[in-house]
Amino acid sequence: MRLEGKTASTWGIGTANTTDFLEVVAVPIQQGRTQRLSQVEVRPPEDDKLVACGQVRLQNIEAAA
Repeated sequence: MRLEGKTASTWGIGTANTTDFLEVVAVPIQQGRTQRLSQVEVRPPEDDKLVACGQVRLQNIEAAA
């Protein structure tokens, strides 16, 4: 998953990610201290038509030094 937009010194952690060779783009909606919310769009690479969209909420963790 590609995260677009400004990010702080934290990373988002998900519990599962299954992709079947589709382009998945996550655009941040809100990033708080402990969690972030992103809008997700799924598009097949051959025609770039939107086939699905949704939202994903990720937990922020501190980046390793």
